[in-house]
Amino acid sequence: MAMDLSKLPPDMLAHIPAGIPPNGTTSNLINPPSRENQTKTVMYASLVIMVIPLILRLYTRARIQRSFGADDYLVIVSAICVGGYCGVLHYMLDGPLGEHVWDVSLASIGAPFQKSNLASQALICLAALFTKTTLLVLYLRIFRPSYHATIMIWAGIAVIVVAYIAFAVAAIAVYVPAPGHEEQWGMTKDSSKTTALMNITSVSGVFGIVSDFYILFIPMHLVVGLHLPFGKKVGVCGIFLTGFLACICSIVGTVFRFQARPSLDPLWSTVTAYSLGVIEVCVGIICSCLPVIFVFIKRVAATNSYNSLLRYFWTFRSKNDDKEQHEGSEGTKTSYKLKMKIPKPTITGLRSFIWRGSKTQGSRTEELQSYDELDSKNDDYHAHLKTVKSVQSE
Repeated sequence: MAMDLSKLPPDMLAHIPAGIPPNGTTSNLINPPSRENQTKTVMYASLVIMVIPLILRLYTRARIQRSFGADDYLVIVSAICVGGYCGVLHYMLDGPLGEHVWDVSLASIGAPFQKSNLASQALICLAALFTKTTLLVLYLRIFRPSYHATIMIWAGIAVIVVAYIAFAVAAIAVYVPAPGHEEQWGMTKDSSKTTALMNITSVSGVFGIVSDFYILFIPMHLVVGLHLPFGKKVGVCGIFLTGFLACICSIVGTVFRFQARPSLDPLWSTVTAYSLGVIEVCVGIICSCLPVIFVFIKRVAATNSYNSLLRYFWTFRSKNDDKEQHEGSEGTKTSYKLKMKIPKPTITGLRSFIWRGSKTQGSRTEELQSYDELDSKNDDYHAHLKTVKSVQSE
């Protein structure tokens, strides 16, 4: 039965536990055990790890490729939703979330906490929606010449958008009081409503697992069919296989959601699912950034500064080894020789790498040539390294 907290004096609410403690346990409303610190640590660590590749992705698209697209705007919206979700979660952790239900007062689970909980459910749905559509739109950009890929991607986008909007609307319908009954925000939730909300989150978790594996399947299926050497094919698959981490987070998070329903101690038992929700969407954003960062890494590896640093490292290392083993010998002179293999010209984008390995390339030649960010070309550092090597060999 729901209890109307507005009918009780505010001073009394602060001294009444929200639940009955188990046998042998006493309510602790002063300094109860909590999972707050662990959850906040996981949450903020995930955010920091996510922000770094996000910045590199946006820099690459804006300054290097100069081709900001729909997937870049979507990943920004996704990051904003994740930040909003973490902000709401921080507020809830400062309150009763993460504590045993018999260690929190009725005052702490009133209208502000109920509204925050609903906001968190809506934000995590939006974060998942935009994160997954970001990946699919990125795939659309990479695999666009493939009709088969286009169908799979657009079908995935449609299902994901409809599903996550439905989950958010269902949570709102369960939690928001009927018009004209705003006082129900100040009432404890009936067990049937709590169970219904947990069922919604559990179903969304199952859908998240299925959709994550579907999103992972699309690039893996298409890359396997490309005409590429086995080693290069494995390398490209490795970039997309990082999405398997998101699949693992979805599975673990869903397991905890099911374990929490039904629960006599939901504030304590569901906090792990909240943490894994943050990790899941952050890993999803990171996975959407890696194929773009591929271009940034290639560009850095092709710079004279990077090669000078690498040359200095090998020279310094060779010098030390030579002093230890052949001190005073003529071998010291040879230790300063450049011990680098002149690299072959690199492809400047993952998209051209995949397009060049496609089975049917005749009809795509004109489109590839018009996409100047992905042309394969000789960089200045190739000539520079050849000059250095010829000078040292004299």
